[in-house]
Amino acid sequence: MENELLHIKAFIAESEKAIDEENKSILFSIPEVVDRDNEIVTAQAIYDAIHDKKNFAPNPACLPCHDHKLSSGKPPCVGHWDIESATLLKNSVEMKLLFAWDTELGGEYWKVYSKRHMRAVSIGFHTLEWKMEDRKGVQVKIITKIILYEISCVAVGCNPGALSKLKSMFGWNEKQNDEAQEVIKQIVAKEIEKQLSDLRAEVEDMKLMVMPDSDEFAEKMLGDNSDPFASQAKEKDSEQALVKILNSINQCKQVLGVKTNGN
Repeated sequence: MENELLHIKAFIAESEKAIDEENKSILFSIPEVVDRDNEIVTAQAIYDAIHDKKNFAPNPACLPCHDHKLSSGKPPCVGHWDIESATLLKNSVEMKLLFAWDTELGGEYWKVYSKRHMRAVSIGFHTLEWKMEDRKGVQVKIITKIILYEISCVAVGCNPGALSKLKSMFGWNEKQNDEAQEVIKQIVAKEIEKQLSDLRAEVEDMKLMVMPDSDEFAEKMLGDNSDPFASQAKEKDSEQALVKILNSINQCKQVLGVKTNGN
């Protein structure tokens, strides 16, 4: 068993009937495709994991951006996956997401997904069994059994992409109505603010690690012959590097035109 948490992506099905306005549900398609790392999760593995009564099936909740805990204390639930609707096709699995449209969070996500401004979900899983196959001269890792951890609504799928891909996924354009753009901005802003909050806490922890508060600790870490001025220079460099990280994230916010609380 591999301990690393991996992700694959799925998108709203192309069918005109994929979006059910009456029941506030959307049909998603999870394709069986080779990713950039030459790995593929079989449709059968996904289908079996969806029905796994020891893991995913008892609580098929859909989370916002892989977030299990919201800072507001509100339930981190966009809706739930309709396991009974899961259908195994030749090279994909289809399944409906039932939105909790009568909640603030579920309602926000329903607005942007039902208009296809956001179209992707990200599937977190652990690999249990796999084999290697030669496909047209390329060694491909075929994942045949997984533990399905959770499926989240996300702005962009698991593959890293540039800002242009982010805007494309949102369907962002100048003519888009103000309400839709505002909802998208709020969702992005919340996720950025969460990441910033986590990073700030990490910065403080790292500061404590690079700034020993006792001579005994310093002697153990640096030794008797260490140059204190060189040590101070390293501490300064570490702090500067962390500041650069924060500045980079703030620049991303400015490019997106997102307003958040704090710096």
